[in-house]
Amino acid sequence: MPSLPPIPAPLKKLFNTFPLTTYGSNLPPQRSIAAFGSDPLLFTWLDPASDTTSPTTTPSPTAPIISPAAERSDPGRIFDPRCLAVALLLRALGTDVRIVGANAHASAEGLPLLINGAAGAGMGEKDLPRGTVGREGLEKWARGLEGGEKEKGDDKEDEGIRALVEGPVRRLWLYTMFLDGNGRRKVGGRYFPLLKQEAVEELTLSTPVIDGPGILAEGKQALQAIDAWILGQAEWEERNFLQVTVEAYASLLLKGGGEGGKMVEHLEGLRRLVARVEVLRAEYGGKDGR
Repeated sequence: MPSLPPIPAPLKKLFNTFPLTTYGSNLPPQRSIAAFGSDPLLFTWLDPASDTTSPTTTPSPTAPIISPAAERSDPGRIFDPRCLAVALLLRALGTDVRIVGANAHASAEGLPLLINGAAGAGMGEKDLPRGTVGREGLEKWARGLEGGEKEKGDDKEDEGIRALVEGPVRRLWLYTMFLDGNGRRKVGGRYFPLLKQEAVEELTLSTPVIDGPGILAEGKQALQAIDAWILGQAEWEERNFLQVTVEAYASLLLKGGGEGGKMVEHLEGLRRLVARVEVLRAEYGGKDGR
């Protein structure tokens, strides 16, 4: 293998003057955590218009916004479906957590984030993970709670619904939230451009061109299939992660905005999905994000 050509002296001098700096992974939120006591904390994206956890001062770009004013287990202010699904599951399990507004360095992939250092906290077989757990770890734990006796056909059906939720339904939410909806108001101007760029990158993973009408059409078909799937589900008294994920996306899509307004009309015709959102409203005093 031929050796690399030598770096020209002027360029080498420039590199030595301005060396390449690499940074470690982001640290979990630290500022004011002690003020919450021993409660487990769930850091999520919150609608700034209803976020009582944000201080009035400009936050540090490396310190997610937290404050002792955070409410316990109130998922109604969360605008991100992945964050909302985890919060709904914890609420359904009866876990006492504090939901805290965070920016996670303005990256949606960093949230939700759980910090649980309370000794002895747990729920038997459904123990809340200990330590600091990010989104992937929380989702893996949540899916692990979906066990139990299931027919093979039920497993395949659930996997199909999960694929619809994480595929066309998620693309529908990304499109109506960040590209053709009222996302700037719900996210806040400070983080909206960065989150919009992440949404564009995710939407273009499967196709180089973002086809709005196609996304809306595929989303409608997926929601119709999910609405039919709900009919075959038992009463959701002990909801699993797939079910709360469906509820999370349905409740947030019902907010509408832009082309999402047409989607609201379509969703309102899917009575089983709407019924699930109405249950959320009843459980959380109307705080389902609508």
